[in-house]
Amino acid sequence: MVLGLAGLANAWHAPHAAWGLSAAVGKTLVAIAFGVWLVVAGLFGAALFT
Repeated sequence: MVLGLAGLANAWHAPHAAWGLSAAVGKTLVAIAFGVWLVVAGLFGAALFT
């Protein structure tokens, strides 16, 4: 899930440059991927220490 979001964010750079679309979409997707990574890491840590 995290890799898919990060890959989509990275793939956004081509349309951003070619079509003049906002770079904020890619940056938002990177932030969402980071948030998902934190949630997954937190759940794994919680499961590991219970």
